[in-house]
Amino acid sequence: MNHTKSGDSRHPFPFHAIEGKGTYLIFNFIDISLFKVDPNTYELFSQLIEGRTIEDLLSKNSYDEMQGIFRIINHESSGALKSQFSQECCLALDKLVLNVSNTCNLHCKYCYAAGGTYGEDRAFMDKHTATAAINYFYNIFDKINIIQFFGGEPFLNPKIIEHVCSHALDVAGKVPKFSIVSNGTIISPAIIQILSEYDIRATISIDGPKYINDQLRGKGTSGRIFRNISCLKKNNIDVSVESTFTGYHLNNGIKVSDLMKFFYKKFDIRFAHMPSVAASQEDDLHLDQSDLLNIYSEAMEYSLDSLSSDDYKVDSYTLRLIMALIQKNSIGLYCPAGVTSLSVSTKGDIYPCFMFIGKKEFRLGNVLEEKIDLSQLSYVSNLLKRVNKWTDCECSNCWAISLCFGCLGGDYLTTGSTDGRPNCNFMRQFLENFLLKFAESINDPVVLSRMISICQ
Repeated sequence: MNHTKSGDSRHPFPFHAIEGKGTYLIFNFIDISLFKVDPNTYELFSQLIEGRTIEDLLSKNSYDEMQGIFRIINHESSGALKSQFSQECCLALDKLVLNVSNTCNLHCKYCYAAGGTYGEDRAFMDKHTATAAINYFYNIFDKINIIQFFGGEPFLNPKIIEHVCSHALDVAGKVPKFSIVSNGTIISPAIIQILSEYDIRATISIDGPKYINDQLRGKGTSGRIFRNISCLKKNNIDVSVESTFTGYHLNNGIKVSDLMKFFYKKFDIRFAHMPSVAASQEDDLHLDQSDLLNIYSEAMEYSLDSLSSDDYKVDSYTLRLIMALIQKNSIGLYCPAGVTSLSVSTKGDIYPCFMFIGKKEFRLGNVLEEKIDLSQLSYVSNLLKRVNKWTDCECSNCWAISLCFGCLGGDYLTTGSTDGRPNCNFMRQFLENFLLKFAESINDPVVLSRMISICQ
């Protein structure tokens, strides 16, 4: 078990002390700097965190004994926090998600979207709505970094995908990147042509080997998905995979690291996004906090260990934290929903995130309407107020503020509220485990070099 002590981010001593397995760390959670120290420096620094003064410690310890403390306190700030917020405040939307299909050809067991309908009528986004969506957001933002196609199953509506790409390129001063999230069961020469022509990155949802995937996503789906991923890669389409990790995986002896090995061996895919299922405690697929910590800590350690070899594989959570530490960039938002990411339903309704589509209390407006209901905008903004960790009272007092992240939609589905933070304890313990393993891993020059390389 790790032993930790923290200062308060509202006060000028933003440090957190971590000890585990004979390793002693001091983490500056504003500067995002990590220091490995000796036991004596760790103990003295812990006393500072608990409220003792430098003068008090100097009266009882020699200057030489205090050198480690002075080195850390006087470490020059990287300015990462300032840089992060200057990026977020520019007039740009990081991601616009277009829900081009309100229907799906699968019935996944854990689907939060009622089989892709989001509790609404089955429908496809039409050309008029798609055009209006692009025009609407380019009238507000100077640029949109990513336009993502979503569903339901978006490949059920390929003509609108093609139209959006063409129209966005006509409208945008700077070419956006395009991406799509698909179940991977519907691939044709025409779809491959669209993906290739507009350089659309495809994320395919697949939950692991056949005996796992077929149970969760439908009997017979695995063969089609496997063949289609291979086909996409053969046609030089940029392909990644996303897997929802569930209690079914755990009960069948499958770990996140096992999925990483499977995706690399089967498809030569090194990086995979494997979030945990958003399910209530009564659901058979639910994972409790202790399971989550063990599963994702093991995957993190496997990821960092694998970086010493040429066949390395890294899960998305670990990759995100590596980038934060190497680049010294704070993870500014708990979740991008409604701040740097927005979603549009098939009929043009605007939501903070696709996970809120169909939930009228989160509706921000419609791309076919000229005016936004300011009272509704204010109401939704209040629901999302905790997204910004730096202005949230609870978050701003936590040492994990610069590295933690979560999913507002997942929180809502799990707890029925956007105000709670059900995974805070898990995240703090996971981050401590990560920092201890990271400090060990960067001693290997091969691993450090590879970390720097994958962050570029």
